[in-house]
Amino acid sequence: MDTFMYLMEHCCSSGAGSKACWGRVGEDHLGALEAAAEVGRQDVCAWLLAHLWGWHLRAAAAAARHGHVGLLHWLLQRRPPGPPPPAAFVDDGAAAAAVGGHTSRPARLQAAGELLAAVAWGCPLAELRQCYQGEGLEGPGGLLQQPGVGVDEDEAAVRAAQQRFRDTVLAAAAASPLPDWRAKAQWLLAPPRCHPVTWATLCAVVAAARSDEAAAERLAFLCRHWHQDAPCGGWDRDVAALAVAAIRRGFAQALGWVLREKVGQPAAAGEQQKGQQEEPQPQALAAEEVVASAVAHNQVACLQALEAAGVDVQSALRLGVAAGRPDVVLWALMSPTGPHAGTRRPGGGRGALTPDLLAQAAAAQDAATFRVMCRHLKHAGSGGDDAATQAAAGSSSSCSGPPSGGGSGGDGEQLAAAVAAAAACPCLRDRPHLREWMRQQVELLCRQEARRGTGRGPEQGSEDGSSSDEELSDLVHEAEEALARESQQRQQQQREAVSQEVGASRVLICAVS
Repeated sequence: MDTFMYLMEHCCSSGAGSKACWGRVGEDHLGALEAAAEVGRQDVCAWLLAHLWGWHLRAAAAAARHGHVGLLHWLLQRRPPGPPPPAAFVDDGAAAAAVGGHTSRPARLQAAGELLAAVAWGCPLAELRQCYQGEGLEGPGGLLQQPGVGVDEDEAAVRAAQQRFRDTVLAAAAASPLPDWRAKAQWLLAPPRCHPVTWATLCAVVAAARSDEAAAERLAFLCRHWHQDAPCGGWDRDVAALAVAAIRRGFAQALGWVLREKVGQPAAAGEQQKGQQEEPQPQALAAEEVVASAVAHNQVACLQALEAAGVDVQSALRLGVAAGRPDVVLWALMSPTGPHAGTRRPGGGRGALTPDLLAQAAAAQDAATFRVMCRHLKHAGSGGDDAATQAAAGSSSSCSGPPSGGGSGGDGEQLAAAVAAAAACPCLRDRPHLREWMRQQVELLCRQEARRGTGRGPEQGSEDGSSSDEELSDLVHEAEEALARESQQRQQQQREAVSQEVGASRVLICAVS
């Protein structure tokens, strides 16, 4: 504590001066009180409040979120009288309504939702019940009563705030890592609280769940309590939003469950129609948006789940090349699930390799993606792959002539011409390793074509493509160094941003933790 007190006094005596730090009503300067509550330091919280540090509901929420029940009660006992101030994230309109000691109902609902969501996440059911009853939500004049009582109340704004409150608290309870998550969710679903399950609730659960299995389990639980009809005209948009939420977390199992169950069906109707419904048709569920999200987030497992559910993933190859996702490109060039799973097939399993895609990868100087595409051309195209032949023919039109050493007009020549055309791209002048490796692939393709023309198989010790990884070592190192530099720059920028956002309070709390 001595170190902490010294640092705090030094912090407030510098810069803007002590008047800028002490005695600000309702303000947790530097987030110090919240940081102390987050790590369960009641002694630090007591020191801050004793020195006129502003009390804020975010501190109580931080204690609840991390399961510090005793500190939560201690902070709530020291809550200033009167309506709570607007939460930090309340918009300007709601904050402007807090005048003359009165805080608007939407602002109070947001503040109460922040606290109760934290309690529902990190505390047992008993604490949730106690805090729920203590926030003045039910009964005459409660925050969840029908709007229209206040003289200046905006009925639409109040209803929207009430729905956001119910969605937030129910999602936090259902996604809670504690073993009593089911009991907390059931308590909120039961009368008189009756928190409804909505699409926003489901998306929030997926966003907060700790694991893929937990997300799928909790989605299934909530959908058994779905007591409203599927929204008309919004089915595609809502399911796509839920699917994208699962993709962002990399939850392939939850995504598969969403597509398989078509979660918009109400529980009762679902039981009656079981066995009567045909297989769901996810192709109608804004497939392009969902596939694009899976590619952008480099989630191959989610792409596999989409394909297994029947979603058209033909755009995966094009999107993967555009986004520079070699894992997605490799998957797209493989055969789909089935008897030939994991093998290459003509044209790629999820999209055809075209001259434009080859040129796009080369122009972007994307070494990893270009390498995947060239290896596919060698293995699939040289054997008579129609799509690869078309890609090679399209690319070879920009060459002055076929490379030497091959036959006349064979597929291998056309493939070699395609790679040679890409290697001649002016944008690769500063990538000597990439251009050299591409030239080596041209020579290799020509030798393979010559052996096929003479009817001979690969000679003992001759190159059959297995040495391409060694030849590409300089290129790989060059690409890895560039990526490492970019990663270091991003990490440095993130550290600076976090340092500025969090402020000095985190450092101070660490000094006494």
